[in-house]
Amino acid sequence: MRTPARIALWNLAFVVCLAGLLVIAAVTRLDSAAFGLPALLAVWILMQGAVFARRRAWVVRCAVASSLLFLLQVAVLAFFVWWNRGFGNTEMATQSLVLMIWVVLGGIVLIAWFLRAKRGVRS
Repeated sequence: MRTPARIALWNLAFVVCLAGLLVIAAVTRLDSAAFGLPALLAVWILMQGAVFARRRAWVVRCAVASSLLFLLQVAVLAFFVWWNRGFGNTEMATQSLVLMIWVVLGGIVLIAWFLRAKRGVRS
């Protein structure tokens, strides 16, 4: 199967799984699940890059895009910490802070793994 068709099928599978996840979140009234989408998209970009990136420029683009999405996720969680502490809800603020630490550590590990796996890719 050609590479563009494989990329299209992978992305279609991702959209279907994402739609299913959002439907489940809506049915169970777990609205906050949508706030984790930047980290999910970052991992998806790294997976796509690991499977399909053949040139150094694309490897760097995948790493930069996923880094920016991980930073966006950290910013969202930092906002939640600030918001919840302002209203005196320290339990939610602490949970968001722990999630922020996991996103930072997980993002660093995943991006380092991706760059190390793609180290031999030439331009």
